Amino acid sequence: MVTAEFIEGYNASEPDIDNPYLWSSDAWLAYLAGADFAKRGTSAPIRAKKSRGNVIRVWTAGGNEWRVEYTGHYGLKGVVRA
Repeated sequence: MVTAEFIEGYNASEPDIDNPYLWSSDAWLAYLAGADFAKRGTSAPIRAKKSRGNVIRVWTAGGNEWRVEYTGHYGLKGVVRA
């Protein structure tokens, strides 16, 4: 479960600068995903989980499930509804 790191990235004021986690760790990816998810303007996240590959699954207060997906070099591939 990476909910805490995801929420921290979601609430970060300068997420591109503030990521405190070791590069390429699950926590780092969750923080990055939280920051990218915040740009979508969806309902607030309540839970996040690392999935296969470079994917973070997110459940929101609105009852929706999302996937934040990255390429092999951690470029944002997309935020899609699961």
